Amino acid sequence: MVPYVIQQAVQATADAHRDRLRMMLERQDGPDWLAALNDRRRQDMLANGRPAPAPLRAFDARAVIHCLAYDQSGRQVLPATATGKAKQLLGLANAAHHPDPDAPLTEAEAYRAWQLYTDLTGLTRTDDPFGP
Repeated sequence: MVPYVIQQAVQATADAHRDRLRMMLERQDGPDWLAALNDRRRQDMLANGRPAPAPLRAFDARAVIHCLAYDQSGRQVLPATATGKAKQLLGLANAAHHPDPDAPLTEAEAYRAWQLYTDLTGLTRTDDPFGP
């Protein structure tokens, strides 16, 4: 249940920023904006000593949050002070997507994901994400 609640927060955050971010990427990189984003992502990860990532195939929620956290286009959408929060949310998104049975996610982390949603969008979820 916790990974699902985190994924909901990630999806809601991405939905709030996806259209504007995609417009910026299209304006910046043209019709091959996804290939350009993948190239920047690959170069950044290799430069930081990490293995080359699998290319993004679509602008799904984790791709949007990645842009907010690491790509220059995200810096045009969010203030620089929010980059760290986008990185935290991306970490939770990846943990929810690839659960580790030896380190299960907690409800506190799910609530943290929703707090990051609020911090990154200015919107607030009013109901309990674990509620019916």
